[in-house]
Formats: sequence, C-alpha cells, structure tokens
Amino acid sequence: MQIQIVNNNYIYFNNITDEHNSILFNEMTFVDPNAKYMNQNRPWQGKFRKYDLINKKCLLTFLPRIVHICKKNNIPFVIEDLRDKWNYYIVESELINENYLPGIKLEDYQIAAIKKALQIEFGIYKAVTGSGKTEMIAGICKSINCPTVILADMTVVVSQLKERLQLRNVAEEIGLFFAGEKPNGEMIVVGSVQSLAAPSEVGPSPSIVDFPDEKKYEKAVQKWQQKRDAYNTRKRNYRFLIEYIKKAEMLIVDECDRSASDTYKKVIRTHFKGRRKYGFSATPYDDSKPIKNINIEENFGPIVFEMNRTEIEDRGRIIPCKYRSIVYEDPMYDLHNKITLDEATNMFMVNNNRFHDIIFGICNVHKGERNMILTERIPLGENLLARAQELGLNARFIYGLTSKTERDKIINEFSKGQLDVLIGGKIINRGLDIKGGVDNLIIATGGKLRSDFLQKIGRALRVNNRGFSYVYDFLFRCNHYLYEHSKARLLTIIDAGYESKVLFGYTNLDGKELVRRNFKSPSRQCNKK
Repeated sequence: MQIQIVNNNYIYFNNITDEHNSILFNEMTFVDPNAKYMNQNRPWQGKFRKYDLINKKCLLTFLPRIVHICKKNNIPFVIEDLRDKWNYYIVESELINENYLPGIKLEDYQIAAIKKALQIEFGIYKAVTGSGKTEMIAGICKSINCPTVILADMTVVVSQLKERLQLRNVAEEIGLFFAGEKPNGEMIVVGSVQSLAAPSEVGPSPSIVDFPDEKKYEKAVQKWQQKRDAYNTRKRNYRFLIEYIKKAEMLIVDECDRSASDTYKKVIRTHFKGRRKYGFSATPYDDSKPIKNINIEENFGPIVFEMNRTEIEDRGRIIPCKYRSIVYEDPMYDLHNKITLDEATNMFMVNNNRFHDIIFGICNVHKGERNMILTERIPLGENLLARAQELGLNARFIYGLTSKTERDKIINEFSKGQLDVLIGGKIINRGLDIKGGVDNLIIATGGKLRSDFLQKIGRALRVNNRGFSYVYDFLFRCNHYLYEHSKARLLTIIDAGYESKVLFGYTNLDGKELVRRNFKSPSRQCNKK
C-alpha cells in the first residue's frame, strides 16, 4: 500500500486492498458516547468518520495515527511525499543551544522542543504554565524562516506574544492584527482569532413607519449607519487578514485546546495552505470530550512534545498550589434543588451578599498578599468590586471591555502589590503572565470543563515570594447543577495531583477522602483538622 502526500492537507492511499480499506475506515471512525441526537425515526449513533472510504483519503495530520493502525494490523505500507520541495531556510539543529535567544538561557527541554519542530511539520506541544512556551515559540520562529502567523484566543496574550518575540529579536519587525490593527508586510504576524471571524451582516435600515417620532427615527438611522460602516470596515479587514493566512507557510496557535471552534476550523482547514503548523497548550485534550480531542488532532496532529507539571515544578519554574474547596450551603435549599444552572448562578453567586462576604473574608485572612478573584460574569465582577469598595479595599476589575492601557496599568499595580485584590473576567483566565505571581486565587465561577479549569489554576502557578499559593473554590450543596460542577472540579484537581482539602466549617477533609466516601459529608462530631 502506498500512502501518498499530495498536498499539505491530505494523504491518499493507492494499491490498497478492500480489506485494508475497511480496516482504515473502521479504525478511523470515532464514537461520541454522549450522542443523543435523533435523526428522523432512528437515533444517530454519534459516529464521526475521519477516513474517506470512497476516495481513499484522510487528513495529513492523521498520518501518525494511520502509521500506528497499519503496524497494529500488519498492513505493509510505504510513504511517498509528492509535494514540491520546500524552499524556506531552516537552521542547523547544532546551532540551537542555551544561548540561542538573546537575553535568556534556554532550558534543555526548551532546546529539545525547538529542535523537534525542525524534524516534523505539525504537532501539539503540551507545555504547562511556567514552562516557557513563548520562548519555545520564539525559538521555532527564529529557526524556520518563513511567512508565519501566530494566533491566540485572548487579546491580552496577543500583546504579550508580540512583546516577547520582539524582545528575543526573532525578526526585525513583528506584525500585529487585533482591535483594528493590521500587519504591513512583516514576515511574522501575531493576532487574535476573533479578527479572522467573518463579521455578521447588518440588517435593513430602519423604516420611518416604525418611528412616528421623527427625532427617534433619525437617531435610529444614525445608529444603523454607524453599524453598517463598522461592518464594512470589519469586512475589509477580514478579507485582508484571510489573505495573510493563505500566504503563510507556518501557523502556530497558542491555547490550541480552543481550536475546535468553527472559526479555528475554517482558518486551519480552509484558508491555511502552508506546510507547517503547531499547537501549544497546557491542556490540549480533555478525557470527557473525545470528539473534541479528535477535532484538535485533525488540526495539528498528535502530541509531539510534553513537559509535565511536576518536572517544571522540580526545576523551580512554577510553585505548588494548595487547593481549598469551601462547602457552601443554604438553609432554604439542598442538593435536590433543580432550578436552572443560570438561575442558580445568579441566586447563589452573582446576587448573593453572603457569597461575596465569604470571598472577602478570604482576602482579609490574606491581607497584604496578592489576591486574585476569577469570575466569568461581568455582573458578578461588578458586584464584587462594589462590595470591595464598601469594605474599604483597594480593588480593581478588568474584563474584555477594559482598554489595553487601563488593563496594563491595573496589572502593573497588582504586580507591585499596590492592590488588595484584582478581580478578573475571562480575559485573564488564560496565558496572562503576572510578575511576582499570585499568592491566593479565588475561583468565583462555576463550570466543570477540565481544560478550562486547569487553565484557571495556572494563574496560581507562577513563582511568588511565599513559594506556594492557595487556590480557593466552592463546593455548592444548594443546587444540583452547581453541586455536580463543583464535584467535577474537585475530581480534576485530584486527578492532576494537587493537594486538596474540603472545608466543611465544622471540620476539614482531604479531597481524596471525600471522593472515597462518595462525597458523603463527615459527621459534625468530627474534630477540625
């Protein structure tokens, strides 16, 4: 059997028997165990087929998986690369050493990571928080001299990536696209994936029939014209940036665990035609999302490099964190309360003064330290800010609509220890590098997705003066859905190997012990530990 690489997207199979064709088809069919969709009169089996049985082809990123399948099933094969020669310069591996990037000494694993990209055209780098993935990205860009686009999901990370690449002298100029900025012919460009999403069209202009008041009609028309002008601008920028993607020869995506979204799929599988693509993430796969994992593998291939948290911690690049889950109960509600998740979140978190006071009680215990609160709901962030100010705390709240200038100023104040507490929205859940680290991280959000939760925990892993951090979370026992999410987060923490304790108020219990007890609460006669 011949496996032929005909372009940068697909491999084709020639001289393949019907038997071997069926084996590949079956092995490359993946089942979603959670599939419930009904297709007409019969249930959908939840099967995703990644091998084209008729045309005998699949995506190039599945080549390592195909090789494994062939070896497992004793299918003889040869691989033929029928593409034109790639004419961009790649440095010699021997030239990459600890002094390869200016202003920093590379660790041995960072050197190995950079060299790995010289040997392979695609793959995922599982780089935990604190491992220096930005230096790895900088080294790869310096080693492979070709038109390159680097994408990030969070705008705050885009700015940090550009600044770091410039600091390491990777190229004379680094282009940028996000928040209306556009590149200008630079070899390496950093940008946000949101800028590559096609803008939504604006509806028809207002009709005077709907506005008996002429002034209101004129105001509505003016507002519509502003939306139309903004749409036309975004549309021009979108087309311009897509052309940049089409001309790129290397694509690097930070936080590639987010690349299963439709925008990423379109960029990677439709617009990008280049030879090399690499994804970086501390949590590329989530065991509870098998189909999402396959979609990410479709984009970048398998994990080709990995450094786990323990190894990085042993090198002193990150610190251990101690997880504390505070049991939150309400005398009026219990685990059988099944009001919707959204209603429960508003009732017990967003608009709950008792919940807010518990959070600031934690901050008071750790007065004088760097306290960070993470929330994904703007109203909760605003309520927490208002409560902090009532208590006389020097607190600030940053989220997606906070200007870059204001955001940088606030983060700088927090890094210098000038704030009692920093409240952050989704914008700081991932990738944010804070000098001096975080002493105490308070998770004021729900959610159960493993990868997202571990990313939040990553904010507490940066080196601080104390040598370890506390992460405070809540085990809600007042609503069925909040409770299930809380349990999932505790299980994630235990599985990741973090120290954990659950605080019941009348006693503390090791997280593993609570799981062993099937989450049964300890007796109130127990002594505090």
